[in-house]
Amino acid sequence: MAAPAHAQTSSDESEVARATSSDDIVVTAQRREQSMLSVPIAITAVTGAALANAGVSDSSQLATVVPNLQINSAYGKTQPNFSLRGIGVGNEYSANQASPIGVYIDDAYIASRTSQGAQLYDLERIEVLRGPQGTLFGRNTTGGAINMITRKPDLSGSSGYVEASYGNYDTLHGQAALETTLVEDQLGIRIAANYDRNDPTFRNLIPGKPSPNGGTSYSGRIQLRWKPVPELDVLLKAYGSKDKLTQGALHSVGATPSGANPITGYTRDGLGFYEVEYGYAGKRRTNSYGFLGKISYEASDSLTLHSLTSYDGGYFLVDNDADAQPLSLLDYTPSSKTHQFNQELRANLSTDRLDLVLGAYYGTDTTRTNNNLGLYFFLRDLGAPPDVTGATGGFSINQRYIQDRRSTAIFAQADYKLTDQLTLTAGLRYTWDKSKLRNALSYFGDYDYEPIVYTVTDPANYGQPVPTQYGKDGALTGRLALNYEFDSGAILYASYNRGYRGGTFNGGAYASVAQLDYIKPETVNAYEVGSKGRLFDGAISYSLAAFYYDYKNQQTNEVINFTGFLRNAGSATVYGGELELNGRVSPALSFNASLGLLHSKYDQLVLGRDVASGTVGVDLAGNELPFAPHVTAQAGIDWTMARIGDGDLKFLPRVSYTGHQWFSPFNDRESFPGDPIGNERLHQDGYAKVDAQLLWSNDRITAGLYVKNLFQKHYYLYGLDLRTFFGLDFFAPADPRTWGAMVRFNF
Repeated sequence: MAAPAHAQTSSDESEVARATSSDDIVVTAQRREQSMLSVPIAITAVTGAALANAGVSDSSQLATVVPNLQINSAYGKTQPNFSLRGIGVGNEYSANQASPIGVYIDDAYIASRTSQGAQLYDLERIEVLRGPQGTLFGRNTTGGAINMITRKPDLSGSSGYVEASYGNYDTLHGQAALETTLVEDQLGIRIAANYDRNDPTFRNLIPGKPSPNGGTSYSGRIQLRWKPVPELDVLLKAYGSKDKLTQGALHSVGATPSGANPITGYTRDGLGFYEVEYGYAGKRRTNSYGFLGKISYEASDSLTLHSLTSYDGGYFLVDNDADAQPLSLLDYTPSSKTHQFNQELRANLSTDRLDLVLGAYYGTDTTRTNNNLGLYFFLRDLGAPPDVTGATGGFSINQRYIQDRRSTAIFAQADYKLTDQLTLTAGLRYTWDKSKLRNALSYFGDYDYEPIVYTVTDPANYGQPVPTQYGKDGALTGRLALNYEFDSGAILYASYNRGYRGGTFNGGAYASVAQLDYIKPETVNAYEVGSKGRLFDGAISYSLAAFYYDYKNQQTNEVINFTGFLRNAGSATVYGGELELNGRVSPALSFNASLGLLHSKYDQLVLGRDVASGTVGVDLAGNELPFAPHVTAQAGIDWTMARIGDGDLKFLPRVSYTGHQWFSPFNDRESFPGDPIGNERLHQDGYAKVDAQLLWSNDRITAGLYVKNLFQKHYYLYGLDLRTFFGLDFFAPADPRTWGAMVRFNF
């Protein structure tokens, strides 16, 4: 473990000792070290080793180990959309939108959703906090927070590992870490790197065209830790990563009862689930980099001061055959560059009865976007000459803008022991958010992307960018909780949390200045009761939570023709619960399991449009929220089957289940009055996925076999209605079965 985040009182030390002795996990969900079973928050914490055993290698796979978590994306593993307890961005795909699930790496907020698709390597643990975290985390966390905590130098000795695996689709994985202590107990360095490559997992049947879901990813990290005196702890980190991938796999289902596209006549009839026919297959390019500095100073036995400074940047380009057909209807190429800065100052005060956190936060981020759309280019490909407008052979759209955001907050949370067993928690955070959209300019062009008519432009100066648009919000959020600890160590808690997600500009505005809406902030009032503890003389640990959400002004995306619109849903109600179990049946057999139950519905929401008149007119009250399955469940075992030589042979199977979910707030309703098809296809039925590993290991070596999606279950991760303008529904299918062998050497 890294050095303590603050000076520990005797009660904190007993919690950590209890966690260590019982294989519980020490977490920092309340910005101080505590046993996970003593934190009155619905939290799933998974160690780096447990992630590896579950086959989780990047953040897009976390749903297999966290109840009520869904992850979807229009771009494969690039730019994952997280949804916790039904709260997420839905099928929003614009790069400028902030996730309602705050994503952090070593406590530093990651604003860009593209940079949230992190490779998970050399981690100490991941903490997933469900429910609004509007006090200690704060920024845009109406749904929850995901904190990825990397392994730090421990300032004692030298160590490391080298890991490699090879599998089907010519999949090659390599990972390594090296740590050395330069001055015992004072100065140490840790270096880690990761490499992945694979051939495409889907087959493009069009000769000479690339196939989807293949490519290479690599990343590295270096950390320097310095403790010149016991009271001062300084950590410096730098990292970088790069993805060079082919585009994600897509299925195009035509908007006729037969599944044919009414424009091109194309249908997927005769194709296997893992086969596509791309007339144009693109690429995905993602770069991320960053620097972090953390300083902790123990001013006294009861007071510790902290500073966190970080700078992160990235680049994102997706070149998509978005219609997924031999004839080109829609080529979509979004790209963006981002950079951000975070500064947080925090003080932790700990006494026998009081744990107090005081802090201030300042963050800025900038997104520079340049999106290109090629529409009906199949006319050009068939030889249609341009007319006087240049558009007969298809036409194009170019959209560009720069978005700047600034967020400032002050916060405080106090945990006060009313008695030795009853603790009151009260916290408040006030946030000031400012946004501006500048250099916004869009035009319709010919198939060479030369402008024909400007659509988003300065009304007083045609052909020039729209004057800078401004948005400003502020909100008071917080937490109130009571936590009772029984003599056995079990806890029972009840809490109220208020979360806030700042307002935002519509990043999908191509066709008119009027579409440059600034959408109001969304808020969640969350009520939760829960219990954590151990059963059967400590053999089994449990975590149980039930929640009720009053959700206001959810920021909801709707695609009209080829343009995205952001709306504020009036209100929604979400409630449900989770149960997590971890236990040891015998010295040779342990297990973990979880169950998530969820009910969601819109109380007020009107979307849809009449194609002829453009009027709004479909009342969706009573519909379920998208990406909010009623049931999620996971279960896995760790079974030591035999002792062979000086090592153990283990079998680690795991099954995860996701219930039925909708990909659109329309559910099975029509998209506009008179829609002949409706949205009933935009869903995924419930499915179960089985993964497994067979490993032999001792203190130095681990070797074995792995398989993911053992029974090759066919399922979709994402869906979008593009029927009005392109005559198709757009789906993102999941990968097929993958398998291979791995070996790891520790030193």
